[in-house]
Amino acid sequence: MGIAAAAALSMSTPAMAQTSAPAVVEIPSTYESQANAYPQEVILKGRVYENETGEPIPFANVQLWSKGEMVYGGATDFDGYFGVRESIVAEHPVDAIVVSYIEYTDIRKSFDPPLTPQTFEQLTDDLAIAIDLEVMLLGDVLIVADVPWYKRLWWRIKRPFH
Repeated sequence: MGIAAAAALSMSTPAMAQTSAPAVVEIPSTYESQANAYPQEVILKGRVYENETGEPIPFANVQLWSKGEMVYGGATDFDGYFGVRESIVAEHPVDAIVVSYIEYTDIRKSFDPPLTPQTFEQLTDDLAIAIDLEVMLLGDVLIVADVPWYKRLWWRIKRPFH
C-alpha cells in the first residue's frame, strides 16, 4: 500500500476500523533514560544538590564558560541532573561551569586544562556540584504613613548623617 493510499484510507476509515495501531513515540522520562537513549551525544553530565541535606536542586541554572564568554546555558531537570551535548564542548573548550539558583550561593567550578572531547577523560565520574543556602539580611525598614511632606523631606535629608 502506497503512502497516498494509506493517507486516503486513514481519512476515510473510522479510527475503530483501522487494522494497524498508530505509531507510539516513547519519550525518555528520566535523565538516565535520556542519557542512555542518546549516549553518543551527551558528554558532560552532572547533578546539582543541596550541600546540607543532599536533596536535588530542580531547575537550577547551569552555564558553561569558555575564554570569559558564556557558551551554553541550561537548567537541571526535576531530579537535579543536567547534560551537555558533545557538539557544544567540541566547539568551545569549557574553562568553567557556573551553577546558580535563587537563595543559594553561586558555584563556579574551573577546569585546567579546559574540557574538550579529547581531555574529557580527566572526569572519571559525573560532576557532583553541591551548593549552599545563602543567608541574606534586610537593612532597616521605615514605614511612613500620613506624614506631611516636609517631615518626610527632613527624614530623607538627615538620614545620611546617622
